[in-house]
Amino acid sequence: MKRTTLSILFGLCGTTGLHAASNDVPWHPGVGRLPTCESVSVERTCRIAVPNGDFEGPEDDGVYTHGYEPLKFWRWPHSVAEHISPWVYLDHAGTGYALAEAADDIVLKSVGDAITQSIALPPARGTVGYTVHAHVGAWSGANDVRMELTLLDTDRAVASTNRTVQLRSPSSTASRELVGWVEAPVGVMATDLRISIAVQAGWGATSIDDVFIVRAHPDAYVPELQPDPTASRIRRWSP
Repeated sequence: MKRTTLSILFGLCGTTGLHAASNDVPWHPGVGRLPTCESVSVERTCRIAVPNGDFEGPEDDGVYTHGYEPLKFWRWPHSVAEHISPWVYLDHAGTGYALAEAADDIVLKSVGDAITQSIALPPARGTVGYTVHAHVGAWSGANDVRMELTLLDTDRAVASTNRTVQLRSPSSTASRELVGWVEAPVGVMATDLRISIAVQAGWGATSIDDVFIVRAHPDAYVPELQPDPTASRIRRWSP
């Protein structure tokens, strides 16, 4: 998957350490051209960095093996939990997958399993909405995947929403769009956005990739969020 093709060529990078912001996203080439929200006023459409949003792992991920890589016998594996950090893997079925060796792609193994992360938001006084995008795919072709978004004011939830997509075509890669949207209440400046992506129903593994956030006025049209199937899948998250 990405370790071979994309490492030559989500997440969305722009900081040191974990990948955080992207200059390009599969099928969404315009996202990388959006300014970062730290650099523009609240009226501008912009993107917010998602640490390890492409699940490429930490900055030193190249020292580890991922699945069967016979030419890297001198390297050692690390766990799924270590590879996807600061995402947290919630192992509903108790399979121990979070402690298993990380492979080249990141999957939710069973119904009820989820990943979650809280992302710090740049200050935004005014009317704003946050759109969260992910690519998902069901190996069995029979999974329902749910995204839950919660805006927080420190530790207090001030708004929440959810979105579920039904996957009915088998795919070992993440290619279906899963998009959720939540609006900040008037007069509230949210400090964090908690993202949770879970398998709600079905069976078999579910792939996840390419998580990014766009901040915009609720009435704004954001063409960068519309998928372009002609855009190349091959790319490299660049700093």
